[in-house]
Amino acid sequence: MKIKPDQLSKHLLNGLESLYFVFGPEILLVEQSLALIKEAAKENNFSDRVRFDIDAQFPWDTINSEIASPSLFTEKRIIECRLTTGKLGIKGSKALTELVDSLPDDVLLIISTGKLDMNQQKSKWFKALDKKGAFIQHRSEEHTSELQSQ
Repeated sequence: MKIKPDQLSKHLLNGLESLYFVFGPEILLVEQSLALIKEAAKENNFSDRVRFDIDAQFPWDTINSEIASPSLFTEKRIIECRLTTGKLGIKGSKALTELVDSLPDDVLLIISTGKLDMNQQKSKWFKALDKKGAFIQHRSEEHTSELQSQ
């Protein structure tokens, strides 16, 4: 489900999806959306957060191990994945698709990256994220129009 950046706050008031994917060329705007999501998660008792920086060589079983081992101190956890690039390769694409298909209820998965081209947005992993959660795409013209209105 696509959520426009200016509608994210309102969306979060109605509850959380199990997965959020935030991307775009303007890192500051992506970070602002991530902050809103994490604040809403905190208000919904997601108190433990683990972050992974993911590149093409990333060992995907690390995330699966983290999800499989329950936290001793909290029931709800945030798994945050920062993709260094939208090019995950075959192994990464398969692992991410499997991850979103088997996401437990007590885990909120937040994925972010920079700009994605149209081929990346048509990839199997992108479609899996779109099907299982919400995505927020920031476009570079948003920043330009914000500056012009000030």
